[in-house]
Amino acid sequence: MDANIPPDAHTEILPILRTFGIQKSSPKGTTIHWIPDVDECIKPVLFARFKSIDAAFESYKEYAKKGGFEVRKYAQGSNRHEISHKWFVCNKEGFLPEKKKDNTNTSSENGNDNEDGKKKQKRNRPSSRCGCEARICVRLTRDRQYELYVFEEKHNHSLVHPDDRHYLKSMRKLNYSDKTLLVKMSNRNIGPNVGYNILAEIHGGFDKVGAIPTDAKNFKRDFLACVGHSIARSGFRKKISKIIWTDRLDPAEFDEKWSSIVNEFHLEDNRWLYDMFELRHKWIPAYFRDTPLSGLMRTTSRSESENHMFGRLMNSDLTFVEFYSHFEIAIQTQRFIQGKNDHDTRYTTPKTETTLSFEKEAIQIYTRNVFLNIVQKEMIAAVHSCYSIGAVYLDDSKTYTILDTDVRVKKFDDNGEEIKGACYTVEVEYQVKYDESDGELLCTCRYFEGCGLLCRHIFYVLRILKVNSFPKRYIQRRWTRDCVPVKASEVSTIRHELGESQEQSGAIIRDIYYTVDATINRILNNSAKLATYREALKELLEQADAELDNQPVMGNKDFIIALYDLPAIDEDDDPILALPDINNKGSRKRLKNACQEAIAKKQKKSNNCSKCGGSGHNSRTCDKYKSTSKEKAPTSEE
Repeated sequence: MDANIPPDAHTEILPILRTFGIQKSSPKGTTIHWIPDVDECIKPVLFARFKSIDAAFESYKEYAKKGGFEVRKYAQGSNRHEISHKWFVCNKEGFLPEKKKDNTNTSSENGNDNEDGKKKQKRNRPSSRCGCEARICVRLTRDRQYELYVFEEKHNHSLVHPDDRHYLKSMRKLNYSDKTLLVKMSNRNIGPNVGYNILAEIHGGFDKVGAIPTDAKNFKRDFLACVGHSIARSGFRKKISKIIWTDRLDPAEFDEKWSSIVNEFHLEDNRWLYDMFELRHKWIPAYFRDTPLSGLMRTTSRSESENHMFGRLMNSDLTFVEFYSHFEIAIQTQRFIQGKNDHDTRYTTPKTETTLSFEKEAIQIYTRNVFLNIVQKEMIAAVHSCYSIGAVYLDDSKTYTILDTDVRVKKFDDNGEEIKGACYTVEVEYQVKYDESDGELLCTCRYFEGCGLLCRHIFYVLRILKVNSFPKRYIQRRWTRDCVPVKASEVSTIRHELGESQEQSGAIIRDIYYTVDATINRILNNSAKLATYREALKELLEQADAELDNQPVMGNKDFIIALYDLPAIDEDDDPILALPDINNKGSRKRLKNACQEAIAKKQKKSNNCSKCGGSGHNSRTCDKYKSTSKEKAPTSEE
């Protein structure tokens, strides 16, 4: 590292990679390639014959699935309206072409300006292509078949691990029954996310669905062919949210804007707002700018995500068993999403956008989302939007004054409503202090202290200092690609306790469902075969009814015991005891102690007996009336 910035060896984080395939090196050791570790019987064989191009492509796709990579169709040649040869290549073949830059528009570095003068943001899509040369090629023969005459099995990239292959596009597909169920749930106002969770429960796990939540969303999008509406919110809520969930304000600015909004909506006498304002130093992000919270209070998305997760679990009507099972499903959801994000980080490489020498190093340090959405944007802004307008040297420290010309402020209409997607830029000065003795960098924007990521102003100073490597002391593990273990345990606590027999039964049932779905997918366009298949299933059903004719129909308890392999319930040995004298019905009243009960009983007015006029009993329990009745009653002798 240049500029006398000492490296911190104790905080250096080495990435952990999961590779698959047979790794080999060139004779001189200059290059490394990977060969799929698959059975020889499914490998492409030179001079093999196929009836059609599609048959050759399906054969190569099956080989790719077992080998841990994806394939796509490539170039072809034609002869007399007939394809003479066809190439199929690894999905990582070639490189993403560079987009042409419009030199006439220099006002926007990250997007073009439209007719209204608004900046149109461009998405930075990471590319998976790395120039891989693995491929096959088939050619047309004289007997109108296609012969495989080129086969290159070496890849210049690591192959996808078996635990991650269900994330590949070629392995993801919604069945006929899955799509039908999603449509029916959509008709009942059940969204694709909940529908996907239900499919995961039916199939026995997220990795058994054969798709990811995005596939369910895309299917609903294609089916409905429309865009959902957004929920309207009041003007006060929008305005107050803008000053609460921001890291650009200091405490004095927040107090001023809060008072202005409260006065605008005439809420000076609102007691709740007054109490919340008095507690502002405990929950407003502006008062935590110097507190290292790693961005936890930067936006409301984190708290809303937690509220959504626990909102699906917490319900006053849930039993403990229901809560326990719901909690387990939520944890499985989190693990599945985490696995998908880790897969995207490992097997895609974002392209560099700046000339900073340490940008490629940052790609290998941070997760894909953190790098693309935060780190790279700050690097781009450091190169195109920041300028040094002064420097002060004192002993072993240097203080740079950085002019940031791209501080974006949201626009509002005449009614105080935010204009979605519209903003204007202002110029703001920041000071960055660099200590030569220990390499410490401090910026007055306090971005690193609040989020744990370097800001554009520090990146600019690192560029001035000609730093070639990413400063390790400013890497926080929570943002890196190795923040969590490589493989978290996904064993279901409930299913584990139920035993292996239940798992085997569930696997058999899921296999039956899969077989039926796969058959329907194959013959969906052939009504005659569908009818034949239906009759075959009816015969199996009639055979099962005949064999089990004398058995009674299982009730709910027997069904659950059989499905989950639970021990039989002995009602005579029920460990659940009835709770004595608990008031659980009607309105709730405050319980009284013994003294209060005695006083109330004493003050209660008692009714006298209608027969003898005495107190403490009624006519049915009157002793005098009972004795008189016995004397008057006739005997059997009379």
